[in-house]
Amino acid sequence: MKKLTKEQKLKKTIKELNSKLKEALSYVEYYKGRYDGLEDKIEKVNDYLSRIEGTQVKYSEERDWLRKLVEMVFVDVSKFEKLKELKQLIEEPYSKI
Repeated sequence: MKKLTKEQKLKKTIKELNSKLKEALSYVEYYKGRYDGLEDKIEKVNDYLSRIEGTQVKYSEERDWLRKLVEMVFVDVSKFEKLKELKQLIEEPYSKI
């Protein structure tokens, strides 16, 4: 098995994070009025962001986009009108990956 380059590792991490964000979004939508367990989801997504932060490759634009996405989910979690816009962002393909 070939060893992955830093760029390949980051692409894999971004894809994993995208999957986790979709999971977190569906969780937020399902539990709109109930916050039981939401902290665990926030922690999981933050762990993935930390993994991306630790890389030093040229995907800073994707990293910034992902940070914005997570902030939209969790900083504005009480403002559910943002979920429609968030859903569209998550469903857009990563054009630069």
